[in-house]
Amino acid sequence: MLHRTLFVVLVTIPCVMSRHIEHSESRRETPVNENVHRADDNNDERTGLPRTHLRLHSKPPRVLQTTEGSNEILECQAGGSPLPRIYWMKNGRQVSQIDPIDEARPKATNDEARLDIGSTSSRLYLDCGTTRDRDEYTCVAENAYHREGTTTTVRVASSTSDEGCTKKDGGQAPRILTWTKTALENQGQDLRVVCRVEGEPRPRVQWLNPREDRIEENAKFQISMNGDLLIRNLKWKDMGNYICVAENIHGTARAEAFVYPATPET
Repeated sequence: MLHRTLFVVLVTIPCVMSRHIEHSESRRETPVNENVHRADDNNDERTGLPRTHLRLHSKPPRVLQTTEGSNEILECQAGGSPLPRIYWMKNGRQVSQIDPIDEARPKATNDEARLDIGSTSSRLYLDCGTTRDRDEYTCVAENAYHREGTTTTVRVASSTSDEGCTKKDGGQAPRILTWTKTALENQGQDLRVVCRVEGEPRPRVQWLNPREDRIEENAKFQISMNGDLLIRNLKWKDMGNYICVAENIHGTARAEAFVYPATPET
């Protein structure tokens, strides 16, 4: 019954929490690696539901037309089991972006105890565009079993304007590059909620709980140096929106993550 319950949750959460999982029209998907293992014989024998999966929920446009000096953002969201990571490639080569899911996750007591289901969002910032930025940019989402990609062709038109791209002197306001959008995990397990940021000076990251109170680190909660939130011994009362807040002297950025504690199978 657990898998069937999870299936219902995965179907209903996007509808009820529409601001957390954004659906878009199907666009071109670009193969990024044909050697990735695909779990074809992947269904649970009892329910027929997939144990592992991956899907791009939100994709950047197929073509982005911009002009020199403009600032643009490409955004991508993927959901799956295990929880996917996202990175970006430019003309087939990985762009230097923070990789959110490479470090060790909390350990489960056994292989069946952890759900590790959810969705991840990521943004690629194209600042002060020039004709050198004309290229193909690919959002790649992957977990241990699947990989999916979608490509945007960026076209940069020459500008006749004398106005150049303006940047704040002495720094940059915070940006949240990659974050957990939704996370489903069994009660009793530990859960890592990702929030990776950039800015100059380095932003200070704090988290707000579902009541929007500031989270203080204790035996229950820990905020990692990279900005992630670790929730230990997940309970039903922990369900709700957790808000990552990144701040420096130039501004503030926020991102929400919806946490759903599931009842483990007995």
